[in-house]
Amino acid sequence: HPLFGHREYAFLLTGTLTTLMDNAGLSISVDDPLILRGNIDLQGAGSDLVVQSDDLVYIEGQFQIGGGITVCGGVELNNGDCTGDDLGGASDVAGEIFGQSIYLHDTASLITTEPGGSIKLRAAQEIALLGAVISGGTLGAAGVEWIAPDSTVEITVGGAFELDSAIMAAKSVTVNADSFVVTTIGGITAGGFTSDNSGGLIDINVAGDLEIM
Repeated sequence: HPLFGHREYAFLLTGTLTTLMDNAGLSISVDDPLILRGNIDLQGAGSDLVVQSDDLVYIEGQFQIGGGITVCGGVELNNGDCTGDDLGGASDVAGEIFGQSIYLHDTASLITTEPGGSIKLRAAQEIALLGAVISGGTLGAAGVEWIAPDSTVEITVGGAFELDSAIMAAKSVTVNADSFVVTTIGGITAGGFTSDNSGGLIDINVAGDLEIM
């Protein structure tokens, strides 16, 4: 298991956390590893989820959020955003996720359903995305159904970024990384579902190596 060897953490979620009211957001900010193996369901409109750790953020559950999602691994929060100081934090336990600031397990999903909403991830060091990231859509039998126009995904990585799943947004996907690998089962989709018919955009900015398999 990716968490083998991790004996300490600041916060562990194993069940399901649900809110129903509009604008009922949730913020979790800790100094040590943040382990989210359970589900988070914020059903109300404008209900934002913010999770931050000075160390590792590990996500194994399914998040269905009525507002936006912000995940900060190894960086400080600044007014609810990942624009604080870069602490260089990451897992320091030898094993599969050594050096990872954010790890999204293959059982995990991050989904937002608010028009104009966003999913923002910032990792001080490396990030591995093995689960789905969907902004402005829902998963159906025929794939993703776009329901929230103008929704975006923005991912900023201080080190290496491995994409082994799908990133999808109604409007745009932006990636900034030191190096970026998209595996044979990874992919990025911008649906072009916008309120002003401006279309979709995929913007990838990499300082080092870029590999799309």
